[in-house]
Amino acid sequence: MATTITKPFPLLRLPLELRQQIYTYYFPPSTKQTMTPTHEDTLTVYAFDLRIYLVCKQVHLEAQDVFRREYLFVRIETPWPQAEHHISTSGPLPFAIAPLKTHLFHSHTAKISITAPHFHPPPPDQDSNSSDTDSDSDSGSPGPNRKPQNPQNPPTPYAILLLLSDLPTFTTIWYYSALSNSALNTHLKLVITLCNPFSSPLPVPLPTQQSILLPFTKIKELYALSTPGFASQVVTQLKSELAIPYPTAQQSLESATLLLEKGDLELSSSRPEAALQLYTQSFHTIHILLSPSQPRSRRVLADHYFHNAPPIETGLYKNFSAPTARLLLRIRLVSRMVLTYLSLSPAQPSDATFWGLRSILLLRSALSTDFENHLVAIVGAEELALLYTRTAIAFAVLEREPADELDAFRNGDLGGDGSSGDDEMGWWERSRGPGGADDRWGSRKLWKFAGRYLVGRRDVLERVRREAGIMGVRIPEGLGEGEGESDEGLGMGIGS
Repeated sequence: MATTITKPFPLLRLPLELRQQIYTYYFPPSTKQTMTPTHEDTLTVYAFDLRIYLVCKQVHLEAQDVFRREYLFVRIETPWPQAEHHISTSGPLPFAIAPLKTHLFHSHTAKISITAPHFHPPPPDQDSNSSDTDSDSDSGSPGPNRKPQNPQNPPTPYAILLLLSDLPTFTTIWYYSALSNSALNTHLKLVITLCNPFSSPLPVPLPTQQSILLPFTKIKELYALSTPGFASQVVTQLKSELAIPYPTAQQSLESATLLLEKGDLELSSSRPEAALQLYTQSFHTIHILLSPSQPRSRRVLADHYFHNAPPIETGLYKNFSAPTARLLLRIRLVSRMVLTYLSLSPAQPSDATFWGLRSILLLRSALSTDFENHLVAIVGAEELALLYTRTAIAFAVLEREPADELDAFRNGDLGGDGSSGDDEMGWWERSRGPGGADDRWGSRKLWKFAGRYLVGRRDVLERVRREAGIMGVRIPEGLGEGEGESDEGLGMGIGS
């Protein structure tokens, strides 16, 4: 059989506009892991495939124009090497190129320098030293592995390169560091310099200037700010936003509660997708970030911000401490997330069970009689009952699924990021009680623990019956009529 020889595609016969469109499909980067210079950690770095540049000179020039239009870069300089680790793990945030190669790249559209002048004065010919937001550097200190610098011999800056599209992630990391350490920004000088890397006779477009400056609207109370090269209207927009102070903990809590109530209205109107968005926004308002691409992932941030807040004396949470009010909101939100995942079409019992059981395990890991009584007093038996019963309903639906799907769920992990007690070990193994594999958490065990919070609460019990009936789940006979199961009877279910 003769071999068919395919003729090369006549790319250069196409109109330039079509060729440019084709080039855009070559450049979206993948990501790869690389080691830090100390080989103690890994960083995520973009991997660009530029082999199309090797086709011919014409294709090189045309494709290069497209690449430069689609991908803009910003350079960030810091005198502390810990910045690489802190920035990459707090996001996580991919670097455009490996930090050791940053000095070879000079085509950045902006240079961002964050210095701590009181601790690291810049050299006479350079205004580009910076400070990271690592815990060792939050107060401007040089960190435990670096000696204080002589003002006459300032440190050589460590540089990293980011895609401009990732700059909001960088400023978000900084924002949460500043929330946790209110004195951080007062030590820092920020210099954002607009660059013209390709010597274009045209000014950098205003939308690009806004993309560079406006992510910094959340970086407030700086010691000093300078923005050389930017249009005055963009600088004015930045400064007007910077003049608005951070929300207080009380304001954040009350805004989150309003979003929760709006979500309840959407859920009661059979619009679970809209409710899910509002509940997610409510979590974000109290600085618990959920990932749109990874619905089981969440990052609990700004704990110090709430712990350092003054007692609340007015409003919805009068006489509450900010951490207590936040805990109440978290429990209310989680029970609603469970119900929302069950209300989606099709229902998502695996995600619903995951959300409920993760919170139950975290709560019970600190459970004692005194803590439980305190929890009931501040949260209310109704909210705890709904958390347990909705998770029990979700688990009961999941237990009807094929065995391989249930096993896949059991062998999953908490999707945690290490914050607030999460880990990435198999959570199902951790959910075994003292009785071993037969004492794992399941719908039966959840119903029994829920019973103690339903005693004397007929209105809540009827609500639970309705929610269970919609999912085709029968609640156990006598639920809420006794005292419920004790920890001694069923075990903590956390494992050793």
